Amino acid sequence: MNRLIVLALFVTIAVLTVNGQKGSQGGHGSEGGDSGRGGSSEEGGRGGGGGGSREEGGRGGAGHHSRPGGRGRPRNRCPSEVTDDDKGLIQWPSRKPGERVSRPCPFDRRQADGDDSEESEYQTMNLTMVFRVCVNGSDGAGPRWQNPDTAECLPEERVGRRNRLRHLRNTFIPPGQQKKVARKFNNMTNEARNFRKEELLDAVGILANIISSGENGTDRDTLREVVESMEKMKRVDPKVLKESEKTDKIASKMLQYYDTLASTVELTNETVTITTPGGNMTMVISPLTDDNTEGISFAASTGEVSSDRETRSIKKKCGAKLPRSVLALGDRAVFTLQSHEYFQAIDEKTPKGGCKIGVQIGDKPVKDLTDKVNITFDRREMTGDVACAFFDFERNAWSGEGVMKIAEEGDEVTCSSDHLTNFALVEEGALSGADHVTGFSGSVFGLLVSMALWYLI
Repeated sequence: MNRLIVLALFVTIAVLTVNGQKGSQGGHGSEGGDSGRGGSSEEGGRGGGGGGSREEGGRGGAGHHSRPGGRGRPRNRCPSEVTDDDKGLIQWPSRKPGERVSRPCPFDRRQADGDDSEESEYQTMNLTMVFRVCVNGSDGAGPRWQNPDTAECLPEERVGRRNRLRHLRNTFIPPGQQKKVARKFNNMTNEARNFRKEELLDAVGILANIISSGENGTDRDTLREVVESMEKMKRVDPKVLKESEKTDKIASKMLQYYDTLASTVELTNETVTITTPGGNMTMVISPLTDDNTEGISFAASTGEVSSDRETRSIKKKCGAKLPRSVLALGDRAVFTLQSHEYFQAIDEKTPKGGCKIGVQIGDKPVKDLTDKVNITFDRREMTGDVACAFFDFERNAWSGEGVMKIAEEGDEVTCSSDHLTNFALVEEGALSGADHVTGFSGSVFGLLVSMALWYLI
């Protein structure tokens, strides 16, 4: 018995010793990983165990990728930036004067003439390189970049659409370069009508990158480029849009990006109004100040959209009135108009006619309002009985909860809501199941009361 006890003791000590050595090795690996990640704010560390230089980042061990970084422009370095010409977008890291930087051309010769095969994905190839040098500027202007030599690169016009979208999606957007990438993407969405599902996924990824890259907010020019590109993406084949919603929630993301975009716009004392050329999408952002004593209203009628501050031309006829008590909940009021395509990809009961109105304050949900918000619709494009509704993203359907019709006069219907979101007029039968359950429960309750009264009589 004593021998067994001693043997068990030795085994226990051995196991503890081995585990301790593994824990020690794991700790070294973690330290190496931190060293690698901290290696470069320009290139990003590439994993643990080795640290690496400040310019290139650690390259040892198993990997953690850091996104390129850097805030502002260092006085003694050329800034990180993105260049754009007929060969495509190229991102350049910050460098010191005298340093020469090499980057792969955006597209390889094997990607010519519309080759969209997976084997031609630009990141995995041995690509032709483009070079650029950081030099000292004249007259004490500080370091500056020389123009990149892209003569050996393939012209973008000879590259397949999928590869161009994939490249733009994988392009990091340095501070100050948001507008340039947004303009590039807007031009690419001219072909949105022919987007396949994979291309639509890349396009949504590009949108997410653009919206999240505004370090100090999104400026008006970038906002216009993004809103126009989102309007063009509605031209995607409805079958493709609906299928991508089922598998990847693409339409839902587009609607949420549209709301998020409004909260990132740089706020000034002026109202910002963006209307797409087709008039199918409009965004009005109005700063909330102490002089909004009577609340704030937005209206679109007879070809104009107006806020309390200014008027812009569009084609819709609808509006919203926010009471003064709501205005203390954020720094901006946002009013949007959309057409039906994204909503219909989520809920096929969405009517094609009528306005789809979005109302929000700031960037946080607003609900359980004591003073209600009124939304006015023009119902001329709709037939039959209509109901007031909001779009419930949890159910992916139109719901009538917290929304009610308070007036209907001629072609104008006024709805009241205790929360802020996306609103529309829908046919009576288009409301989500929960709303029908409420009505059914009332009918059952009435039936039970009638039976009880009959029994008492």
